[in-house]
Amino acid sequence: MIKKIFRKIHLWLAVPFGLIISVICFSGAALVFETEITEAQNRSLYHVVKPEGDAMPLDEILDKVAATLPDSVSVNSVTIPSDPSRSYQIALSKPRRSSAFADPYTGQVLGRSERGKFFSTTMRLHRWLLGSMKPGGGVSTGKLIVGISTIIFVITLIKGIVIW
Repeated sequence: MIKKIFRKIHLWLAVPFGLIISVICFSGAALVFETEITEAQNRSLYHVVKPEGDAMPLDEILDKVAATLPDSVSVNSVTIPSDPSRSYQIALSKPRRSSAFADPYTGQVLGRSERGKFFSTTMRLHRWLLGSMKPGGGVSTGKLIVGISTIIFVITLIKGIVIW
């Protein structure tokens, strides 16, 4: 009798929370490939033709990049790849998740890139069920649903192993 009740509870909890977890998993899987998809779409930003000489000094490249930026935007970090045929990626302070790309041999700014609309929406779906992050780090309704769904899903998985 108790086993039958627990099976019903398990079933009715698993269906709605399983659907929410599925949305979270599929959106997370899409985000895993964000870098590869973005690079494939903007190949000219990420790859350069390597000449015979060495790369320019980093401070000269950063000066050239800074000259193209508005006063309110600053450089946060620089990614220098080990592959000599790739450009330097310079992370910018504004807008969020934006970068400038520079040729390490000429210092030429190849362009700028921001997170695309598709991946911004996918991130919002993954983290907040299309809600948005609350200012000051508060808990939004979507974030609460994602958190509770994850906890109930783990409990349901453990109960499923015990019950079945």
